[in-house]
Amino acid sequence: MGLRRTRVSGRKIAAALVAGIVSSALWAPSIGEASPASSAQEDPTAQSGGESSQATVEIDVDVASGDEVAIAGALEDLTANVSAQLAQLEAAQDQVTAADAALEQANAAVEATQTEIDRLTGLSDEVVVSAFMTPPSVAATDAFEAETIDEITVKTSLLDMQADADADVLAQLDAAREQQENQREIQDEAAAAADDAKAQAQAALADVQAATGQQARFLGQVQDRINQGLAEAAALANLDPDLAAELQARATELANQLQEIADTRAYQEALRQLQEEQAQAAAAAPPDPVTLGPPSGSLADVACPGGGSITVDSTLEGPLTSLLADAAAEGVMLCGGGYRSTEAQIELRRQNCGTSDYAIYEMPASDCSPPTAIPGRSEHEKGLAIDFTCNGGGVISSTSSPCYQWLDANAAGYGLYQLPSEIWHFSTTGD
Repeated sequence: MGLRRTRVSGRKIAAALVAGIVSSALWAPSIGEASPASSAQEDPTAQSGGESSQATVEIDVDVASGDEVAIAGALEDLTANVSAQLAQLEAAQDQVTAADAALEQANAAVEATQTEIDRLTGLSDEVVVSAFMTPPSVAATDAFEAETIDEITVKTSLLDMQADADADVLAQLDAAREQQENQREIQDEAAAAADDAKAQAQAALADVQAATGQQARFLGQVQDRINQGLAEAAALANLDPDLAAELQARATELANQLQEIADTRAYQEALRQLQEEQAQAAAAAPPDPVTLGPPSGSLADVACPGGGSITVDSTLEGPLTSLLADAAAEGVMLCGGGYRSTEAQIELRRQNCGTSDYAIYEMPASDCSPPTAIPGRSEHEKGLAIDFTCNGGGVISSTSSPCYQWLDANAAGYGLYQLPSEIWHFSTTGD
């Protein structure tokens, strides 16, 4: 369960990607990997609520029973769709870059004109002051008080030059103001274009997420098919060596195709998009999140306002008591399960992962259904995790639940963070 423990509601985008991509097999598969058999029964074209139907392709293939040619064709269609959606995203991002550059240019033009307006305004102020202190009529009289014709001519010429200069300053100021009005219109249009480009890029990103999510689910089902084929080949090795070899070859061919997909630029770009979304979500985390210390090793029972109790490590007793009380004060009645012994964790792995030693102690948590921590690694075993129940019912099952919404907005203030793949599970580490 080692996903990045982003600690604010802004992590939702990354959580959606994790649920649609990472846990559904955006990996470079190897022949020996195991996946939950139940996933083979899922609809490969099923869409989560946030997916765009325009960004996904229609796949009419039963992975569990379909022939390898049809599965290979579906893989090609899905990979081509991811590539197409990525190309659209890149084009949209280029539009954002161009729109931002145009807006920056428009801003610079308005700023430069404002600087010129400020300069001309200063000069026009001097013109006004000069006209007030020395009205034109007085200046003209002074010219005629000169003693010679030549002196009169010089003074008159100087007066004319000053009048022309003053008029030119005022004309330039008017022109600069008119120019700035035009520039502000261009600036507004550039700002609107930049906003529109960003919205288009965000929509294109959602389409990429939908396409990669669909591809990931199908890849997971194909991986199940490979595992099943390899297991059957091993079982038939002594009974029917020829059929076993045929099954082995089919599984290997599919595995090679999955590896080719994992090596494609589109696949790697999908992973990069995931990393960027996770980084952006992490950047939105609060600067000083509440952090609780390491487990004390002693347990405490915290009473729930509506009845029952939650057993947790004693370091969590105070924060959890406050959380439950504050939620109850707002009409949200929370309770749930906390500490779980290692023996109980082993039993849970048997239920969700399988009964073999590998399934219990080694299988990746993401390969279990639902994902289940390896014994000794669950935060429940430390008393630092809680599976919250809502208003006297079962565990929180929907993001629309008032209990989830309250926890999503407030749990971090008590040092508890949600595991993205399990909306009911909160711990001190986010694992």
